[in-house]
Amino acid sequence: MRHPTSPTTPERWLSTHEAADIMGCHPQTVRDRCARGELAFIVDLTSGHRRIAASVLAARGYAVPNTPSTPAPPRPPRTPAAGFRASVTTEVEGALADAAAEHIADRVLAVLTDRDEALTATAQRLGQMQAALQALAQRPRLLARLRADGLLAGSERRASSPEHTP
Repeated sequence: MRHPTSPTTPERWLSTHEAADIMGCHPQTVRDRCARGELAFIVDLTSGHRRIAASVLAARGYAVPNTPSTPAPPRPPRTPAAGFRASVTTEVEGALADAAAEHIADRVLAVLTDRDEALTATAQRLGQMQAALQALAQRPRLLARLRADGLLAGSERRASSPEHTP
């Protein structure tokens, strides 16, 4: 016999996922609220999972549906062909990604090679110019004549000209 103050309908117990769907939050948030004592719960002895009474959520102002949530329809069993198709698709996508990365690496290598060749050529020209200047420094009479003809301006001449005044 029921106690006179007990409800006439049996209590509906919700999982943390169902409570989270109703509350609009993550199931971990429901578990945290249970742990802090904000939500009353029981522990299902058969599964060890927390169960929250639907009346507790209704008392907090959440719209609890009258019927329990319907489970998702079962997935059709995968055929071997579907599994093979999925694995081939994954391998093709991986190969395309690898090919794209290889193409990008080839382009970057080509640009770096071109830049390296240009730097090497510039370094060779600078070396030739340095050798020529060292040879010119060994011949002071030729250096003086080039300066006199205006073909080689020395730093002392450039500093004394009126257009280069600081």
